[in-house]
Amino acid sequence: MSNFSLFFDFVGEGYFSTQIENLNTITQNVTLSLNTYIVSQALQNDEVIITRALNTDINELQLNGSALMYDTHCGYGYDDWGMCGCWWYDSTNRISYGLESQKNMLDNFTEPLKSLFSLGITTPELLFLNSQFCADAAGSTQGNAPGTALSTTTGVWNTECIANVKICTWDTVNLGREYEFTDCDTEPAFAKEPCVGTWDDGVVSSTVPASYIGPYLTSVEYQGLACNHFSRERSSPNDGW
Repeated sequence: MSNFSLFFDFVGEGYFSTQIENLNTITQNVTLSLNTYIVSQALQNDEVIITRALNTDINELQLNGSALMYDTHCGYGYDDWGMCGCWWYDSTNRISYGLESQKNMLDNFTEPLKSLFSLGITTPELLFLNSQFCADAAGSTQGNAPGTALSTTTGVWNTECIANVKICTWDTVNLGREYEFTDCDTEPAFAKEPCVGTWDDGVVSSTVPASYIGPYLTSVEYQGLACNHFSRERSSPNDGW
C-alpha cells in the first residue's frame, strides 16, 4: 500500500493490532458452533423439526394439579441442562421446546438430546434459541442458512443462525385433528392413529407426537383416550394413563 495516510487511518482502530482472546477458548467456541451446525443440518436431513409450547412450563404443568391425560414423565424438576422428559424449558421466556420426527411422530428424543448436551457437542441455547432467533429474524418458522460472526471485542464470540431448524408452535387452545400447530401445516398422522388397549372400546382414541403439548394432553374430553410415545396403552382415567 503506497498511501500511508490511508493505511494508518485503517489500522488506527486496531484491525491489525488488537488483543485476541485465548486461542483455546476460540478453538472450543468454533468447534461448538461447527458441531451445532452439523447437528442442525443432520436433524433437518432426517425430517426433524423443533416444537414449542408458549407460556408453558411443562414440569409445572405436571405438578400443578392439572388432570393430564397421560404422564409426561416430568414433575421431578429440570436437570442440569434444563430438561425434563423430552422437553427443554426456556425459563426466561416460559417456552417448552422439543423435537419431533415428521417421519415417525412417536420418536422420543430424550436420550439423544441429553447425550448431545452432556458430551458438549452442542447446548440447548445454541440448538433451540439459535433456531428461534433465525426464524424470528426471517419472519417465518425457519431462518436462513447458518453463519458465524467473530466480534473484534476481546473475549466475545457471536454465532448467528448457527442452527436453523424449522420451529412449529403447538396449538394449546383448540382440540381437534386439524389443530396441531398454529403456524405449520397439520401432519397427516396427527391424532389419527388409535391407542392400543381395550378400555371403552368404540370410542375413538388418539396417539399424539412425543413432544406434544396441547388439549389432547390437558382436556378432560380426552381423559384416558390419548397417548404418546411413553405408552400406547389406553386405560381407565383412574389409572393415570
